[in-house]
Amino acid sequence: MTEENSDMNQPAENIISAESWRQIIKAIIVGKYSWACVLFLHFMGYEPTKYICRLTYLKLLENNFILPISQPNQADK
Repeated sequence: MTEENSDMNQPAENIISAESWRQIIKAIIVGKYSWACVLFLHFMGYEPTKYICRLTYLKLLENNFILPISQPNQADK
């Protein structure tokens, strides 16, 4: 009998990187389970709004995703 390797059976596009797993696990550790689910769906290539309400998704993004501060426009100076 031959032993099957489960990693070999999965398509390459559905494998989550180590950094992505770290983000998911960090969200779970701090108790942000909904955010961990959104991250998992995103990293697996699914659209999270197909599985959760758009308003809930936007609220999760607002609470968990840090947007970069925009730099002042050079023309304003």
